[in-house]
Amino acid sequence: AALAECRTLAELEHNLAARLVQEQGEAWFSRFGQHTAASAAPQPTKAPASPDARDELGDPRTMRDFVGIEHPDLFHKTREFGAFYRDKKQRQLYWYGMPLETPCKNRAVMFDEVTGKSREFLMFGSNSYLGLSNHPEVIHAIQDAAGLYGATNTGCRIIAGSNV
Repeated sequence: AALAECRTLAELEHNLAARLVQEQGEAWFSRFGQHTAASAAPQPTKAPASPDARDELGDPRTMRDFVGIEHPDLFHKTREFGAFYRDKKQRQLYWYGMPLETPCKNRAVMFDEVTGKSREFLMFGSNSYLGLSNHPEVIHAIQDAAGLYGATNTGCRIIAGSNV
C-alpha cells in the first residue's frame, strides 16, 4: 500500500515494516532493537492514489515525518529531507524561511516567493511569546549590551565560552 494513503500511525508502521522486510529482509530489524516486522499489526488500507494524483500532489510528507527516521546510513535523513525540500520548492509549496520585512509581532510582513510580492502573514513561529522583543526598553537594553560586549555570538557557549 502507498504510504501516503495510510490513515493511522499503526497502518503506517505496518506498511513501512512490510516494505522494509520486502527490501531488506526480516534480519534488518534486529539491528534496531526489539521491534520486528511481525509486531506491526495489519490495518486496512485504501487503494493507492493514481500516478497522476501523486504527481499533482508531490511528496506527501510534512516536516514532522523527518523527526523519527532511523537508518544505519548517517546521511539517509538528509537525503530524504533534501528530496522533500526540492520537491516543495519546485511546486512552490515550501513556506518555511520566508524573509521578514517587519518585526515579529502577532503578524509580520514577509516576501512571498510564490506570488513575488510582500504580504502580511499571521505569525506563529516567533519566540517572542510575551511580545517583548519589540518593546523599546528591551531594544535599548540590547543596544547597551552590544556596546559593552560586542554585536556577535562568536560560537556556542559550551565551545567558545561566554563574554559575561
